[in-house]
Amino acid sequence: MTGYLVALRGGNTVSVPVTVGQLPQTAENFEEADGCFSEGDDKISFAYETEVENVRYGRRAGRLAYDFTGLPAGQTLTLPADLPLSGSPAYLNLWVSGDESGNILSVKVEGASGSVTDLTVQTLDFTGYRYAQVLLPAGAARVAGVSVLRAGGGALSGAILTDQWVTSHHRYEDNLPPKMTVEKADAASESGQILFEAVVTDDTGAVLRRGDVTLRLDGALQSFTYDELTGRVAARLPLEDDYPHRVTLEAADPAGNRDRRSFDLSALPEGLPPNLRFADVELTHWARRDIAFLDNRGVLTAEERGGRFYYAPGQALTRADMAVYIARMLGVELGRYDGVTLPFTDTDEIAAEALREVRALYALGVVRGKTQDGRLFYDPAASISRAEFCTIIGRTLARGYVKMPSVFGDKDQIPAYAKEHIDTLLSLGVIAGYPDNTVRPAGDITRAEAAKVLSRLY
Repeated sequence: MTGYLVALRGGNTVSVPVTVGQLPQTAENFEEADGCFSEGDDKISFAYETEVENVRYGRRAGRLAYDFTGLPAGQTLTLPADLPLSGSPAYLNLWVSGDESGNILSVKVEGASGSVTDLTVQTLDFTGYRYAQVLLPAGAARVAGVSVLRAGGGALSGAILTDQWVTSHHRYEDNLPPKMTVEKADAASESGQILFEAVVTDDTGAVLRRGDVTLRLDGALQSFTYDELTGRVAARLPLEDDYPHRVTLEAADPAGNRDRRSFDLSALPEGLPPNLRFADVELTHWARRDIAFLDNRGVLTAEERGGRFYYAPGQALTRADMAVYIARMLGVELGRYDGVTLPFTDTDEIAAEALREVRALYALGVVRGKTQDGRLFYDPAASISRAEFCTIIGRTLARGYVKMPSVFGDKDQIPAYAKEHIDTLLSLGVIAGYPDNTVRPAGDITRAEAAKVLSRLY
């Protein structure tokens, strides 16, 4: 529990921040490259996993690969580690994705005196992520290693994933995201600022550190004041023009659960449409604000005819334009990926104005192409379905958002590969479906619909 101790004397008030009890802490979230694990050797090694479907929380997990070939039965392989356990916690809580090897995963925990204890985490007789809780010995000071024991009949080799290690002083499991209460989000044109105030809290009482809270304006990180004990966020953000703007507050708790709240703001009087260079987007078009927002950010492409620009909002989005839009939205540094070799049979058909973006998104695991007759194609001129688009967009997001089960009338038509991503985007308010309560997953997404989705990701 956190709060303030207030003392009153002679008309003076003094507030002192206090914490009662010891709260859960993130020990290792695998998001930073300089983590606590060594790279290992040819028998047991560690690497970061960035394939989004293999990550439990955030954008990266840890991958532990092992190989007992040539070693006698009952052998243990140990990967050295150096993970401090501050505050002498009672539990180490972590997520493990098994490999069905039947082998046994354990951690080596060192006490303040230097003594080392081997503690079993789980028998690796499963696949997919499971939550594990390890009771630590009194005075536990650091994790000195992670080990795999080859059990009787266990596989000779394998690889497991692990994510979000949290220490606690009691049995701890948290599956709920932080709570956000926005108290002010106003655009004041006369002052040229956006006034923003909010409170971020966690159901478990855990302290949300400043580094776990971000505030963005049109996708760019902003400075703000933050009180860790009360969770109060306050900021004055620049409002430099009459175009639409988007403010997004995001927070993650020690367990890795995350949430975000976004607000569309403009200095324009309510109901007045923003200026737009496209001649074919009417003043009353339902996506005009989103198209104007993205065009002002330099995201969109257009066709010029007779000195006028056309966006073609009702046309299907092509896979080439999709790559351009997403890469620009993410702010990808294209030059870093110029050396990437694409595996697509039709790479030569990707236009020069989209080739670098496709290379970058392929390297980042965002686009993967599609298989036909045993060959991999990108198919740049083809349209893209709503299910495919939501899946690709979902791969750009960190893991850990609460997923709202789809309530669409045609939810049974959503492909298995897209369901998780559609549920996440629905929970975040990025998609909402059609007025008839459908999502129409197999239908082509239009350029206007794509603009609506992409603008909500800022």
